[in-house]
Amino acid sequence: MEKSIISFLAVAVILGAVFIVAQSTIETIKDPALVLNGEISGDSEPEQTNQPNSDDKGTDVCFPEACVNVELADSSEKRSMGLMFRENLGENEGMLFIFENEGTHSFWMKNTLIPLDIIWVNGNMEIVHIEYAVPCITQSCPSYRPAKSAKYVVEVNAGFTNEKGIEIGDIVSIN
Repeated sequence: MEKSIISFLAVAVILGAVFIVAQSTIETIKDPALVLNGEISGDSEPEQTNQPNSDDKGTDVCFPEACVNVELADSSEKRSMGLMFRENLGENEGMLFIFENEGTHSFWMKNTLIPLDIIWVNGNMEIVHIEYAVPCITQSCPSYRPAKSAKYVVEVNAGFTNEKGIEIGDIVSIN
């Protein structure tokens, strides 16, 4: 019985310490200017830019009626940043997110300044879901998730899918 009480008290002390650290972290990140890509920046203002990387261009994603030149988001860091803080996206440009495995990969528009069409593509290169996503600069942003699994996700300017007649079931190629 005595060991149980001592164990209980030890757990309570540890949980109390964790709570204090967590509360301190929460207070620090209440200012969104101090948070960038999940990292807390204490003293300096974070750089809130995300410029296109010319090394990642040169890949085309082609739909039945149009192709877009895309930047590759093929690492967890690039996928996390996505198109955040971009002020514009060229007319026939976009970003291709490549995942290791098929899944119902969800997206949100946190710190994304431009409206986008988000297109989920499965491993058979078939479009399985399309969403129109609006910019979100608040702390609470909606999440967009497909009903079916996808291995790739393409982000393009909002309205692109309607303008080009792109639909669920269309076949996509990556060149």
